[in-house]
Amino acid sequence: DDTAGDDDTAGDDDSAGDDDTAGDDDTAGDDDTAGDDDTAGDDDTAGDDDSAGDDDTAGDDDSSPAPTGLAINGGYIDEFGTTHVIDDTSPTPPWSGFWMQIGPAPQQLVSNYNLSIIDNAQRYVVGQNDANSAMNTPNPGMWSRFDWTYVGADLYVCHIIDNAGIALLAVAATGADPADPAHAGCNGYPWLLMTP
Repeated sequence: DDTAGDDDTAGDDDSAGDDDTAGDDDTAGDDDTAGDDDTAGDDDTAGDDDSAGDDDTAGDDDSSPAPTGLAINGGYIDEFGTTHVIDDTSPTPPWSGFWMQIGPAPQQLVSNYNLSIIDNAQRYVVGQNDANSAMNTPNPGMWSRFDWTYVGADLYVCHIIDNAGIALLAVAATGADPADPAHAGCNGYPWLLMTP
């Protein structure tokens, strides 16, 4: 029983072909090597939820660029009947857009501001007062700042300054107070309520 052919020599359970050599559960092909759940193709490698294509990498919800453009683009009428057209969708260089005001009939005087700075986070725009003599823009060639805020779904705007010498002075100007825009906060007056 202790010679060739017995359980302690070639062919027995302790040599090639037995449970401790190639082909067993601890070598290639078993659950701990290539093809198993801990290697390529498994849930911890490429293609899984933690790699390319998942929610934490390129193309997912965490890497997409934030929306751009002026947040209050559109046409509005304020409570005095002035129409406001605010647009940055087709800017004319070097401007980023414009803010045009068309007064009520019968005069319908037009003012225009060529926007150069848009800050959606701080809710303001800065633009140069149009110097075109056909316009009725106050302080032609100077710089203006418009602030905006919301009360619920209601949009309010304030033309807080219209005579800054340069754009940066308009940026640095003290903003309008949004605490109670329906009654105060805009150079001693209420803000303008804008109706789309």
